[in-house]
Amino acid sequence: MPGQKNEIAYVMDLNQIHYHWPGQQQPILSIDSLQVQAGESVFIYGPSGCGKSTLLSLMAGVLVPDQGSIHVAGFELSSASAARRDRFRADHIGFVFQQFNLLPYLSVIDNVTLACRFSKRRQQRLKDKSVTPEQEARRLLARLEIPEALWNAGVNHLSIGQQQRVAVARAMIGSPPVIIADEPTSALDRHHRDQFLTLLTAEACDSGTSLIFVSHDEDLVRHFSRTLFLPEVNQALC
Repeated sequence: MPGQKNEIAYVMDLNQIHYHWPGQQQPILSIDSLQVQAGESVFIYGPSGCGKSTLLSLMAGVLVPDQGSIHVAGFELSSASAARRDRFRADHIGFVFQQFNLLPYLSVIDNVTLACRFSKRRQQRLKDKSVTPEQEARRLLARLEIPEALWNAGVNHLSIGQQQRVAVARAMIGSPPVIIADEPTSALDRHHRDQFLTLLTAEACDSGTSLIFVSHDEDLVRHFSRTLFLPEVNQALC
């Protein structure tokens, strides 16, 4: 298919990336090369303002670079139209936002299965395992330690930590090859943060999903297989 590499060497492959915010001459990101292997867990950290969230938005196809190429699971995301990027992201990328972006008028179960409603590819992956979206949502919620009594409740009845884990279940349902997480632990204390990361990395490992996690908190390094300090990768900054 157009935009697809013949051979997939990396699940995430960035080359010669430059990105400017409109009206600014100095690029906020300038990266020669950055790759993530299938099943790898990568922790990207750096000070506020160094471009961490911008990098994740480029990786997810929310933004496109001014220059360079971004391939995700073999697909050239950087040159695709906005509509194709949206479809690809729904099928292949689970995004955990800092503010979670759950829908308050839906139940916990419905928030998780919502990702499958927008992606036939996620539905097919579950069908191949003879699992329905509802069954997989229940498995993920149990794995992430959300009490069954809350599964049919509105997400506004959940604690911040519980909402965070629901957001992860929504991102992971249907086994997308990449999970991108933008500082989702910032509102948690140390105990709940470490507990959450243990659950997240274990589920990603079991499903063979690559995890790309961004934070300014260096204490989280031990949970990941590889660490990148963004100002060392990003040649335009620091």
